[in-house]
Amino acid sequence: MEAFQELGLECSQLELAQRFAYADYHLAHANQAGRYNIRQGILPPESGHWLNNPHADDLDFQIEADFIGLMAPGMLPQAMEIASRVGHIMNSGDGFYGGAFVAALYSTAFCETDPKRIVEKALSVIPAESTFFSVSTMSSGSMPCIRRTGKIVGTSCRRSGTAMWAVPKVYF
Repeated sequence: MEAFQELGLECSQLELAQRFAYADYHLAHANQAGRYNIRQGILPPESGHWLNNPHADDLDFQIEADFIGLMAPGMLPQAMEIASRVGHIMNSGDGFYGGAFVAALYSTAFCETDPKRIVEKALSVIPAESTFFSVSTMSSGSMPCIRRTGKIVGTSCRRSGTAMWAVPKVYF
């Protein structure tokens, strides 16, 4: 956020990467590997690519991406453009898709009120052939499980009585 505030919304991926690489805070996993790569001259998107970053599929970007949807409320294409500039600094593949999904959820929530539509629109930016998409849609064939309260439970649900849990099917 600080980089966008100081450099403007149109700042380049390289400018963001330089700020990220030399910021004074601790990082771990994909973020730490991305920072190391940039400091060694491996610039984005290669800094987040799985060939250069063994943590490329980790959830680092997913944890951080909410701010992107808040910066682009109801503007999904703009949110995805910002997500691409930021997320590929430290992630690629499913690691990137998780963050893009979170940014899309936040952005879409400004113009949609139905949780199912919010999730559907957010999933629309994720490649259908990706593992992230297939895991996110395995519960009903097209949607993550949503409780009757409208709250998103997770990517797959198992029912025990009336309780529902998010549990990847791969374990069963």
